[in-house]
Amino acid sequence: MPKFQVCKVYKFQKDFSDRFDEEDAKKRYFLYLGNTSEFLSNPVIIYAVTSTTQLDKYKPGGEKYNSNFLEFKAGTYGFTDDCVICFDEIKNMSEAIFESYQPEEKGIIDDKDLIVRIYDKILQSRKVSKIVKDDIHNCFNNLVTGLKRPK
Repeated sequence: MPKFQVCKVYKFQKDFSDRFDEEDAKKRYFLYLGNTSEFLSNPVIIYAVTSTTQLDKYKPGGEKYNSNFLEFKAGTYGFTDDCVICFDEIKNMSEAIFESYQPEEKGIIDDKDLIVRIYDKILQSRKVSKIVKDDIHNCFNNLVTGLKRPK
């Protein structure tokens, strides 16, 4: 059984930033999208996306309005604030690094229609490589069968 589950929402208990200045480091929420095959990759690489409460950037006229994103309301799936998840910005890190941030499970997305919408956003992204899309397809296909394969 994997340590982490696809479409679960985790909150890091240690501050996280993927920027060099570390000014935006904070305890972030992540949606776990899957991982590379343990047989083909050593170490196993985890794919996850973080949420943001900077909603204005995703409204019409905002700098990220044309991104592949979904909005989530406070109180749903473990999120405590209204937020956006952009599927153009998938983070990848080793399983050990992910674990080092002490992820705490907060919720799960178990609505099949929403899972398909998330997967479609990933497929639509021009910023996500086909290899990553293939790995995520393999993981999501365990939740919802018959998903389109990445091209």
